[in-house]
Amino acid sequence: MNQMREIIYSQRRQVLMGMDVHDQIMTMRDELIRSLVDFYCPPKHKSDTWNYGGLAHEYGQTFGIGNAEQFIGKLGKHEDMAGELIKMADKVYELIDQKMKENEADIHEYERRCLLISVDSHWADHIDAMDQLREGIGLRAMGNQDPVIQYRNEGFDMFDQMNEQIRQETVQRLYHPVFRAPVQQEKPREMITNAGEGAGAEKKKPKVINKTPGPNDPCPCGSGKKYKKCCGRTPD
Repeated sequence: MNQMREIIYSQRRQVLMGMDVHDQIMTMRDELIRSLVDFYCPPKHKSDTWNYGGLAHEYGQTFGIGNAEQFIGKLGKHEDMAGELIKMADKVYELIDQKMKENEADIHEYERRCLLISVDSHWADHIDAMDQLREGIGLRAMGNQDPVIQYRNEGFDMFDQMNEQIRQETVQRLYHPVFRAPVQQEKPREMITNAGEGAGAEKKKPKVINKTPGPNDPCPCGSGKKYKKCCGRTPD
C-alpha cells in the first residue's frame, strides 16, 4: 500500500502543482489505442477473424467519432492500425483544442482536471477493495497458501487494473468536453424601474381633461348637491 500511495500521490502532486501532464496523457491515450487494437485484432490471428466492428465501436465511443467503421475496416496490416488510429485521435484533439480556445478555456488545465478526477475516484475505490481483500485473505492459509504473498500479488494485480481504468476514464473525459453557454445575468429591478421612468414613461401619463359638470351632475366639491344648486348656482 505504501508503494501504491507513492505512485498515486506523485501523480496528484504533479496535477495540483500545475505541472504540464500533456505528454503523460498522450502516452496513456496511445497505450489505450494499442491495447484496443491488440484486443479486437490480435496479431496472432488471421485478419479475417478480426473484430473490426468491436474495435470501431470501442474506439468511436472513447474518442467521440461516429463514423469509425468507415475507415477502420480499411486499415490493413496490424502494425499500421494503431498508428493510423493515433493520427485520427490527434485530429480530434486539435478540434477540441480549437473549440477550447473559442470558449476561452485552456486545454492543458482541462487535461490536469481530467487526470485528477479519474485518479481520485479510482484510488478511493481501490482502497475499499484492498480493505476487503485484507479481510478475506486469512482464508487462504486454510488452502496451504501464504496469505501475505497472496495479498501482495493480488493487490498489485488490482493496482494494475486500477491504472488501466484511470487511463481509460482520463482519455474518455478529455475527448468528451462539455461546453456550457455563458449565463446571462438579469438586470436588477432598480434598473428596470428607472428605465421605465424616462421619456417613455411620460407618454403613459393620463391626460387631464378640464370639463365643466352639467347642471344636474353632482357638484365636484363633494357637497352631494347638484352642480346647479351648489357651486354652479347662478347668483340672484
